[in-house]
Amino acid sequence: YKAASIAAAGSHYNKVQIERETNYYHSSWHYQAIHWFLFSFLLAAITWMMPRSKLMWWASMVVSIAALGMLSYDLTLRCMITGHPPIKNLYDTFLFIAWVSLLLLATEFVIPRRMALAAAPFFGALLIMFARMYEVSNAADTMDKLHAVLDSNFWLATHVTTINIGYAAGLVAAMLAYVWIFMRVTRIYHPSDVGAKALIRMCYGVTCFGLLFSVVGTILGGVWANDSWGRFWGWDPKENGALMICLAQISLLHARFSGWVRDVGFVIWAGIIGLVVVFSWFHVNLLQVGLHAYGFSSELRDAVWICYSAQGGILVVGAIDVLLRPNPARASAKAGVT
Repeated sequence: YKAASIAAAGSHYNKVQIERETNYYHSSWHYQAIHWFLFSFLLAAITWMMPRSKLMWWASMVVSIAALGMLSYDLTLRCMITGHPPIKNLYDTFLFIAWVSLLLLATEFVIPRRMALAAAPFFGALLIMFARMYEVSNAADTMDKLHAVLDSNFWLATHVTTINIGYAAGLVAAMLAYVWIFMRVTRIYHPSDVGAKALIRMCYGVTCFGLLFSVVGTILGGVWANDSWGRFWGWDPKENGALMICLAQISLLHARFSGWVRDVGFVIWAGIIGLVVVFSWFHVNLLQVGLHAYGFSSELRDAVWICYSAQGGILVVGAIDVLLRPNPARASAKAGVT
């Protein structure tokens, strides 16, 4: 069978690439990275109980960096096998956004509060698991042939990569917002504590970073659309989703600058942007309308709505906690006096 396959391939037979792809699937570096990311998250959780232990902090950081190296090697191999930049289909976006989200580790060096140290590997492992679930539900080759309109390494490397970095930053900011809400609800931090303020600064910085890439990526997408379809903007669902992210982040930063929202409002708004990112990143591809409809399946639709429900549930719980306990720091002080 092997000899017949080689003979049928003729001049297209490439032994190096076939062996490289075979080794890629045998090694499954991104799958191995899941376990190390989860181990790093466990080490980071231990540092919460041992806040003065530098050894555990470095252990978690080193394991996360090692797992990030595995994921980076996995993405590099995919590029070498396909001959294209790292994002060619929806499956690739999971791995790429997981890789970008791990840059959250850099904020841990700037603000070492052990929160990003735990959030980064957890988020990375979660997205890789989603990638594998999508692969099973889609039941198709993850290195399938590109559609004609996508067969451009220049635009794949510029627009697609840039806009997905914007997606990743928006999701990371939402993740930090959810951590803030969790810590407030569980009374781990009061909003006036140093750790809570550090989370707000992280969320603010990541939002600014994401806005830059979202705007640039959206403009590059318009240029590509003009090159491919003869118009810069056509109100396609994918274009509308990208614009929604830009407007939501611009509005949030403007509201923060002008003092219209404080910490609670900023966090809730950042979480809502996470919902917008999910819509733009994934949901519009399943609407069966527009030029970016990549197909529909009930499993993917259900997964998207579960994601909406989970994020929305966290925001509702956070809002209810604010209404029932608007100023926990003052309440604690009053209890102490009593």
